Amino acid sequence: MLKTILSPETCAACRNCCIFEEQSAWELPTFPAVSAERLRNCPQYRFRQAEGRIRVTLPYDETHAAQPCPFLDPESGCTLPPEEKPFACSVWPLRLMRRPDGSAAFALYAGCPGVPDAEDPAWSRLLDGGLRDRIFAEAERDPSLILPYHPNYRFLKQQEDYVMHVYPQPQAVFRYFAEIAAIPHGSGHTEQIREWATVTALKLGLSVQADEAGNVIIRKAATAGYEDHPRVILQGHLDMVCAQLPECKKDMLHEGLDLVWGGEYLSAEGTTLGGDDGIAVAYAFALLESDTIPHPPLTVILTADEETGMDGATGLSPEQLDGVHLINIDSEEEGVFTVGCAGGVRSHLRFPVLMQPAAGTALTVSLSGLTGGH
Repeated sequence: MLKTILSPETCAACRNCCIFEEQSAWELPTFPAVSAERLRNCPQYRFRQAEGRIRVTLPYDETHAAQPCPFLDPESGCTLPPEEKPFACSVWPLRLMRRPDGSAAFALYAGCPGVPDAEDPAWSRLLDGGLRDRIFAEAERDPSLILPYHPNYRFLKQQEDYVMHVYPQPQAVFRYFAEIAAIPHGSGHTEQIREWATVTALKLGLSVQADEAGNVIIRKAATAGYEDHPRVILQGHLDMVCAQLPECKKDMLHEGLDLVWGGEYLSAEGTTLGGDDGIAVAYAFALLESDTIPHPPLTVILTADEETGMDGATGLSPEQLDGVHLINIDSEEEGVFTVGCAGGVRSHLRFPVLMQPAAGTALTVSLSGLTGGH
């Protein structure tokens, strides 16, 4: 397929992306069995299975000589037929990469001098010729093929047909979290996220209330067969701690977060992530949306301004607590439950103090820039 936009002679003359240095690794997740067997027959390469993929590693060479891809012909370029070409092969300038909203889009490696510009319509013709569907099918099967964005790549001119809305598992949770992260929702400024929660719940056909304290209360009927089970309350809070690195220029009062997808953890570029407690809101809406997860009658209570004084919880009417069980989703680790009653207490103490003139030098000490936002 690549030959439709690059001549074999161009590839053979460049070979920049088909040369491997010692100890470099080459992951081939989509090779058909025939092509994989052809690779295994190349004695200069070492193969091992890693996380369900074939990893090709060059053996140690004291001469530090680079070696070409075994499928690279010095005259004709890549010898793989189009139907065997893996989209994640190193000779492909295209990758699926994460965008800030969590979706995946086609990105183009800018280091190949023979590849058309990202705006060139040749890419549309190539993708529409079947490559897009093949890549999407592979990524749907194995989302790890979607890479974190790298600055050496440029996204192609975006059309919705070339964007893949696939998220890490559980996908519904991360999809909702991406929506939440795009909305400014620092403590004391939860108007937009409150409106989003209300509108989203109404679109799901659910009962919604918003009280004067800024809380949002959503109710969903039980799954068939679970009507007689005790009602469960799921509770989290709408606000987040807004903190950022000194060099970050984001206006967190008016701008959403720039999520960094890929790797073991989800993070935000230069700012706090808002996982406390955006993950509770995302979990709750994933459950509210689902028509396959059986559940008793549900009440979801999303409180306002927890981080700055439990203001929403303090203003919550006791009549809204209509469940037998309450699960607070604001803990440190997934799958860890604390059974008991959690809350906050503020004490005001007064005692007589004998004031004396201060002596010595007054110092101010600041500790900042640490991990977290509290």
